[in-house]
Amino acid sequence: PISTCCIFIPDRTQVTLLPFGFRGILPLSGGRFELFAGGGGAYAWHTGNANANAWLLQTSLGARVALDKQHHFWAGTSGHFFTNFGPGRQEWLSWTADFGFRFGH
Repeated sequence: PISTCCIFIPDRTQVTLLPFGFRGILPLSGGRFELFAGGGGAYAWHTGNANANAWLLQTSLGARVALDKQHHFWAGTSGHFFTNFGPGRQEWLSWTADFGFRFGH
């Protein structure tokens, strides 16, 4: 899936992340429970300082469970780890709680 993430810094600038990559999903318990992991990259750009733009490596790991028999409503959690290239190396981890709806199935 394609998604973006915005981080607001106290000096009122904005950092936007555009992640890309792959994700593998392991369905368990008849497809009611899923474990997933992925990796790839991300491009980050900074509205206040073009010199702060950077390419990042990212990995993700998470799990989710279907809340109904038709597997339309899902709840889960995922973690994403990012690191940049080159000098001034920075790393950070974001952790989320997720709720989703699937069409079909």
